Amino acid sequence: MEEINLSIKTEGYRKIDNNIFNLDNKILNEFELIYNEKKYSNNGHENTSIINNINDLKNFPYVNKLFRKILDLVKYNKISNIEFEDIWFVKSVESIYEPKKLPYVPHIDKVRKFKAMIYLNNVTLDDGPLYMTKINPNLYEDFRKNLKPDYKIKQENVVKNINLSSYKPLIGKLGTTIFFDTNTPHFAGKLSSEKSLRKIIRINFKFKKKSLLERLKKKLF
Repeated sequence: MEEINLSIKTEGYRKIDNNIFNLDNKILNEFELIYNEKKYSNNGHENTSIINNINDLKNFPYVNKLFRKILDLVKYNKISNIEFEDIWFVKSVESIYEPKKLPYVPHIDKVRKFKAMIYLNNVTLDDGPLYMTKINPNLYEDFRKNLKPDYKIKQENVVKNINLSSYKPLIGKLGTTIFFDTNTPHFAGKLSSEKSLRKIIRINFKFKKKSLLERLKKKLF
C-alpha cells in the first residue's frame, strides 16, 4: 500500500478517492453478515451494527485485513495518541433522514475521536455524502470542552459560525476513504430518494486523555 500523509492535524480531514484497500465483493459480503447479525445490530442505533470487541474481527478476515491496513496507515502517520473504540457498519437511507437534526446539520462530536470512514458503494450527492470543511480542529477544542451533559438534546454541538458554502460534499466511488478528526465541523448530507444509499464501514478511535503529569507540564511550561 502506498504511503499517504493524512494531514489531519492542520486540515482536519483527508479524503482518498481511489480504492487504496482494493475492496471487492468479499468485504461486501462480510458487511452484510455483520449488518444482519443480532449480536452486532442490537445497539439502539438505526440501520447500524457495531463491533466493540476487536477479537471478533478474527471471524471476518476481510474486514480484519482492512482494519490492519488502516492501523498501518495510522502508524505511518505517527498518530499515537489514539486507542481503538469500535467499528460501525451503517446503511443510511432516505427513511432515517431528518434535515434539521444531528447528524444532518453541521456539528462536532462531544467526545473527540479520530475516524476512518470507508464507502462501500458509489456515493453521489443524492446518497448523503459526508460534508466537511478544511480547518485546524484544535480551533474547536474549547467549544467542545464547554458542551454540557445534555448537549445532544439541545443540539449545542451544532456549528453556526461557518457558512454552508464552505463545506465540501465528499462524494466518491466504492473504496473512497475519509480520515477525520471529529473536532472538524462536519455533517451527513441529504438522502434524496428511496433509491439513495450510503453504505459505510467506520472505524472509530478515541483520543487518549492526557496524564496528570502531562497536564501539569502544560500548565507550568
